[in-house]
Amino acid sequence: MALAEVAMQGLAVFGLLLFVVLWLMHFMSIIYVRLRLHKKRSEVKQAAGVSLLKPLKGVDPNLISNLETFFTMDYPKYEVLMCVQDQDDPAVDVCKKLLGKYPNVDARLFVGGKKVGINPKINNLMPGYEGAKYGLVWICDSGIRVKADTLTDLTNQMTEKVGLVHGLPYVADRQGFAATLEQVYFGTSHPRSYISANVMGIKCVTGMSCLMRKDVLDQAGGLVAFAQYIAEDYFMAKAIADRGWKFSMATQVALQNSGSYSIGQFQSRLIRWTKLRINMLPGTVLEPVSECFLASLIIGWAAHYVFRADVRLSPSWTLRWPGSSASPWRCRSSCRRFGIPPSAGAPAATGCDAAALPRRSWTCSRRRRRRRRDWRVVSRTICAHFGANVGDEAARRRTPPLSLSAQT
Repeated sequence: MALAEVAMQGLAVFGLLLFVVLWLMHFMSIIYVRLRLHKKRSEVKQAAGVSLLKPLKGVDPNLISNLETFFTMDYPKYEVLMCVQDQDDPAVDVCKKLLGKYPNVDARLFVGGKKVGINPKINNLMPGYEGAKYGLVWICDSGIRVKADTLTDLTNQMTEKVGLVHGLPYVADRQGFAATLEQVYFGTSHPRSYISANVMGIKCVTGMSCLMRKDVLDQAGGLVAFAQYIAEDYFMAKAIADRGWKFSMATQVALQNSGSYSIGQFQSRLIRWTKLRINMLPGTVLEPVSECFLASLIIGWAAHYVFRADVRLSPSWTLRWPGSSASPWRCRSSCRRFGIPPSAGAPAATGCDAAALPRRSWTCSRRRRRRRRDWRVVSRTICAHFGANVGDEAARRRTPPLSLSAQT
């Protein structure tokens, strides 16, 4: 068997397996979300104190509205710790404005950061982490928007055996093609992989919105222990899991609502994530194959290759690929039907000589097709191995099949 044939057959098998796996993941995610995450409005079950760490850098059109939602949460005991790296950052003025607007909210501003490693996010959050006064720490990105009961939902998931509660990343409704592209990605292939991984016990966590036990982080060395990593969320989750704690997913999504977005930023973000995952987990090198566009191309080609629906092939191609298009019994039937006698040197699969077949406008078809309502119309028959064409149907109904000697 030719090497090219083996490669194409292997790719076809891979495409069909990919189809089955993606649909299993899809149904698994739908069932899990419906049974586990689709719940009514949360009610406070435990009022554990929460320290919110908010890393801020720069200002986008939605920053003040996003940040204000954290000041209006319906939760009895929490503090907002806003961290800004540079004194000249315009985010400082936004924070001061909100501090003046909500004086009754326990909130503080930390400016300057602390250089402890190569991770800029950890460097920015260090002063706030050291000043946190509650046992639960909630690290939430600047572009996240929350509801009044979001913190209630997070703390309700923090049971005795749970050490980390994370939210499924999603995107809020915004204007423009780039925003729609992000929403398609975070609403299709990404949550399918994210949810199915967590269902199967794979620790898949993003640092957009994570509620963690501060004492567990301190046992692992605190935030400073993760400043040497760029993907700090992965290693923080790993450190918590290594100490025997379980993870839980919040019933509410981590709603991204950044006011600055573009196709270039979205593409750069996905490339950065892919590089990090491949470097940390080489097995994720096949993850891009699960994306909807690439997966559709592979699965579509695999279905075309395996089933060959309505494919017309040249004689030379089909002779190299004997399993394609028309089956051997259909070819033999075609030879008998149109008066083509068998040849001594004919291939065993056909019973007739390819050189003896006419070269006029004869057609080959994989299956019979009904052209009119009455059953007197016989469909065109494909014999793709030799490119035979059975001619005009009306002429075939009026005259008997021609013999080889009468054909020119």
